[in-house]
Amino acid sequence: MYPGTFFSGAISYDLFINQDFRLGFTSRVVGGETRTVFSTVRIPPGAWSHVALTVGNNQVTFFIDGIVDSVHDYPFVRPSTNGPLTIGGV
Repeated sequence: MYPGTFFSGAISYDLFINQDFRLGFTSRVVGGETRTVFSTVRIPPGAWSHVALTVGNNQVTFFIDGIVDSVHDYPFVRPSTNGPLTIGGV
């Protein structure tokens, strides 16, 4: 899985799998703090997995194959935007 990145001058999001095969999510408001959280379950290499996450109510929730994997506190203010979301290569 390649990083899916959204960047619109003021904010960026990244969804990726790290070297330990855990799903990761990072967001950063330009000039502000970067926060990264990871799933607890490893994504099996070489096999299809359905991965998703939600961000809301000051939390990030990871879903792997339709099951909640982990919930993390994520109290960062993210400005709204109408910019495009790109997942994978462009």
